[in-house]
Amino acid sequence: MAALEAASHELCISLHQPWASLLVYGIKRIEGRDWPSKYRGRLWIHATSRRPDAQTVQELEDFYRKVHDMDGHKPEFPAKYPTGALIGCVSLVDVLTAEQVEAWQLPASVKEEVGSPFAFLCEDTRIMTAPICMRGWPRLWPLPAETVRRAELFLLTPPQLGCKGFRWSAFERPKDLLQQDLPVNPARNRFKERYGSPLQIQSGHRKSLLPHVLDGEGTLEAPKKRLKIGERILWNVDDAKRITFT
Repeated sequence: MAALEAASHELCISLHQPWASLLVYGIKRIEGRDWPSKYRGRLWIHATSRRPDAQTVQELEDFYRKVHDMDGHKPEFPAKYPTGALIGCVSLVDVLTAEQVEAWQLPASVKEEVGSPFAFLCEDTRIMTAPICMRGWPRLWPLPAETVRRAELFLLTPPQLGCKGFRWSAFERPKDLLQQDLPVNPARNRFKERYGSPLQIQSGHRKSLLPHVLDGEGTLEAPKKRLKIGERILWNVDDAKRITFT
């Protein structure tokens, strides 16, 4: 299929700052959503154009400082939180429900990061030394192949937490965890009944109400038009910059 801008097979997600940078720095290991995904592999992280206020940055840094202190680690926070740009990537290894994460024998520090019905488990993070300015789209969206090639030139491993960094494979999964199916309707997920509305997030097993939301999905950059291409829904504002598959 001919295309004005060929899309790669790699996907991207738009997040508000400071959540976006905390994820690519490996400080934030779980990205929460109220919807699941079957996608696995490299996931590019785009920071929306919304600038974070100083209070939100301070609250999030204080929270993750306490989280990693539980394991004796001192995270090195980003010096800046760039906006309106592609800033790095992570490896999305799995997507589980909040209940599945809680049933897993994970360190208490990891469970503190649970704040949404679905948990996107991330590792092997990379930051970009030169972010690429661009706009984002809702949910997961295909990154243009040319953008992927450009971005790979600037990838760098961030400071590691611990001597070997974080790996989900370091924790043995219970057998019944592999047999559980994702709920068909995330709106009826038991997470809401157990922890309350996702607009008032509580942190994992400790149920300690946080003054902020743990996850920063980019919901303010909604497109003006959506285009249906084959079986895939791709978003764009004008026909001149359609993203299609070859």
